Amino acid sequence: MNLPNGTPLQGGKYRIERVLGQGGFGITYLATHTALGSRVAVKEYFNSKVNSRGSDGKAVTVSLEANRPGFDAQRTKFRKEAQRMESLACEHIAKVWDFFDENGTSYYVMEYIDGGSLEQRLRQRGTLSESEVRDVLGQMLDALQAIHTHQMWHLDIKPGNIMCAAGGRLKLIDFGASKLVDPGTPTTTSSAIALSPGFAPLEQMAGDLSSFGPWTDFYALGATLYVLLTGNRPPMPNDILSRGADSFVWPAGVTSDTRRLVLAMMHPVRNKRPQNVAEVKRLMQRRGESVDKRATNKREQAEKYFDEHVVEILQNRGFFEQKKAFVKKVIWTGFFVGFVFAWFFVMWFFGVDDWFGLILCCLGGVVGGSVTTGLAMLILAGADGAVHNRLQSQIRESFIEEYIRTH
Repeated sequence: MNLPNGTPLQGGKYRIERVLGQGGFGITYLATHTALGSRVAVKEYFNSKVNSRGSDGKAVTVSLEANRPGFDAQRTKFRKEAQRMESLACEHIAKVWDFFDENGTSYYVMEYIDGGSLEQRLRQRGTLSESEVRDVLGQMLDALQAIHTHQMWHLDIKPGNIMCAAGGRLKLIDFGASKLVDPGTPTTTSSAIALSPGFAPLEQMAGDLSSFGPWTDFYALGATLYVLLTGNRPPMPNDILSRGADSFVWPAGVTSDTRRLVLAMMHPVRNKRPQNVAEVKRLMQRRGESVDKRATNKREQAEKYFDEHVVEILQNRGFFEQKKAFVKKVIWTGFFVGFVFAWFFVMWFFGVDDWFGLILCCLGGVVGGSVTTGLAMLILAGADGAVHNRLQSQIRESFIEEYIRTH
């Protein structure tokens, strides 16, 4: 039900090239600004439940007249979305350049971002590193600073609404769910509260606009970070309320500092989340304070724990089995080397041209293997301490690294 490719808009000012995406309340097209020759994104208000196209394939019609009031109300909301985006001056928010009514509906024109969304990147390349996620957080906090300064809440932050522009810049899009709070009017709304499961906190699920604030967006941003780090769907707020940190499943490489940051942003109780951008940034900075000192303290704790529980840890990590396997390997290698050497020596010295010679080679090989096995055992006995210490040292370092990473 989209506009045909090549459709002109605004008397030929824009030309539709193709569909970029479609949701329940709008269709986004790639278009060309014909005078400038530049590419733009054009969003059309089109409610898939109540709208259809006229016979010309362009005009938007309402299927039933009873649906007209709802269509008009949502179209007004669509206009507000464009106005809100246009009012925000931030390099991390998609710019809106034009707005117009045509074909019985409304359109707005914004910059075209061709790098795809973080959701698409996650599907194509997998999870992001912690440094990449910190960069996402920093850029989105700049966007939220601009939004919240205008007493506006985005209310639909998620990987699919963060676009990747040139030069590593990220841009927040889709203000269709946003709410503007006017300090001089009651905090009520006539339109439904949109939400994305897993990214919406309890106050948003309850639809209580009076309880919305920056903390509502921080919850969604924390859930976004969790998805980018883990590839998992974020837990529902009721699960976090009942199970706490156990609701989250983390890969081994995510540091405890980053986990605590996400948990703080996704706290189910809104007044226990950061209340403004500055508080989130302080949490980020706290991650970097005395890192060397904390790492040193953790290493000391890990070393102390290992020394106090050394036998138990070595047993659990298969130290004694590894040592036995190493000894067996050395002994069998020694026997094999001695056997082969003695076999060929007897063959060369005595010559082998009958069964007796073959038996003699076998006996020589067994004797040679036994001798080298004995030598290997003598060497092992002398080097037992070194072997023991080497294996134990490997397990010790592995344990300490794991302890520091998970505590």
